[in-house]
Amino acid sequence: MNYLIIGSGVAAIAAIEAVRSIDKLGGVTLIGEDPHGFYSRPGLAYYLTGELHDKALYPRTAEDYRRMNFRFVKGRVKSILRGQAQVEMEDGRFIPYDKLMIAVGAQAMPLQVPGADLEGVLKLDHMEDARRILKSVRRGRTAVVLGGGITALETHAVTDYADIFSAVVLVDITPKVENAGSRRIVSFMMANPDGFADLTEAAAAIAEYNPHRPPPSSTAGLAKVLRQGEDGRWRWHWDPQFIATRAALMLEDPAAWEAERAERADRLHLSAGALKAPLLLIRGLLSDLVSDEAVAALRAAAPQAEYVDVRGAGHMVAGDDNDAFTSAVLGFLDRHVRPTP
Repeated sequence: MNYLIIGSGVAAIAAIEAVRSIDKLGGVTLIGEDPHGFYSRPGLAYYLTGELHDKALYPRTAEDYRRMNFRFVKGRVKSILRGQAQVEMEDGRFIPYDKLMIAVGAQAMPLQVPGADLEGVLKLDHMEDARRILKSVRRGRTAVVLGGGITALETHAVTDYADIFSAVVLVDITPKVENAGSRRIVSFMMANPDGFADLTEAAAAIAEYNPHRPPPSSTAGLAKVLRQGEDGRWRWHWDPQFIATRAALMLEDPAAWEAERAERADRLHLSAGALKAPLLLIRGLLSDLVSDEAVAALRAAAPQAEYVDVRGAGHMVAGDDNDAFTSAVLGFLDRHVRPTP
């Protein structure tokens, strides 16, 4: 048996171990394009803060890999040829398989706005991203974190460079979020695992979830957030099964899930309180995720926090009213961030 695994993250390594637990002799090939191989991507945040040295991000040794007995192929897959049971690499090579597993993991989706491709606009997915961030903060004077959750609240604390982070923007997210709203969002994300026949059907599902949003004049924009499979059906970029796994505690033990979220909220309020930079919360006035109580708790933890309510918008603020969202962000940055001369 010839096993082929595309990806070099934790799922790929776990797959090799699973194969070896039942098949000691079969051939295993792993394809990955990350030049740094397998390391802890969640640990990159701690690498940025200086809590972990880069060597600590590698949980496996050369001896571990030797025992796994697999072949590593560096490169990128161009296409999967199911009829021929092989994959085509971008460099023209063909690699056959009997069993194929795709374990490429998640990626941060780039912002679909003008200027998102400019130098200095950074994300955090891989080791090279982390190194670019450290290189940038060493020579930069100001930085803005745009996003929500742990990354936005804690990225500012990058070792000795926290002072250059001059603004943080949270978009309809706070340390404390409403459990009912979270359940509604998860239910929507887990719905329609078989996808949609066309973009019009997807638009109808969104309209049912967001009845306050006027129907779009065209469904073409949905092609950015859905992908069309070989069966012709359109599916969200997220994996419903992954969401189900993440939501297992919520479904199986609601009390434990709520206790875990409360502990996380306390931790994030501490992070918010440690912020030196100006902080802006943009909330959709119709949001069922961020309540008045949650806003008050954030402002108590971080008294410098400003917030803007966008009328007619729910959790997806930018999608509901992109003009109001953009105006709020630019106004905040104009007040608090000055371009580097």
